[in-house]
Amino acid sequence: MGNLTNMWDTRNRGIDVFAANFPSLDGEGYCVASTNGFCLFDNGDKEKIRVAKDFLQYLYTDEELMKYTLGTIPVNNSVIRQYQDEIWMLRAYGENTSHVVNCVQSNRNWQGVRDVFYVQINDLLTGQKTPREAGEAIDAGCNAALEKGRTDAG
Repeated sequence: MGNLTNMWDTRNRGIDVFAANFPSLDGEGYCVASTNGFCLFDNGDKEKIRVAKDFLQYLYTDEELMKYTLGTIPVNNSVIRQYQDEIWMLRAYGENTSHVVNCVQSNRNWQGVRDVFYVQINDLLTGQKTPREAGEAIDAGCNAALEKGRTDAG
C-alpha cells in the first residue's frame, strides 16, 4: 500500500499522488502490505515472556502510543476509523484493506521476491524493458525466488 509520510512529501512537492492496486483476474485489484511491529521469542524464561507480552499489550492498547502508527498505515482498524477524517488518504487505505495480500507472511523468501520487483520496475520505467519483458521477468524471477525460499527452508 504505501507509507503515508512519503506520500505526503510527494504531494507537497506538487505531484498528484494516489493509491493504485495491482491488476487482478477478478478485476478488483489487489495491493501488498507488510507490517512493522514486534515479535517475542520463547527463550524458555516464562516470567520474561509474560512481562514481554504484557509490555506489547500495553503498547497496542495505549491510545497515545497508537498515534505513532499514523505515519504509515495503522494495522488497527480502530485507529483508521478514529483518524480517517483527519488524515489525508487514510480513509482510502482503510476502505482498500479487503484487497490486501500479505506478501511476507508464509513467503519463505519475501526479500528475494521484492528484489525482483524493484529491478524489473526500474528497467520498465527507464525504458530498458517493454511491459511484456518486465512482466515475464517478474514472473520468472519471483518463481525462482519462491523456489529458493522453499529449498532453503528444507
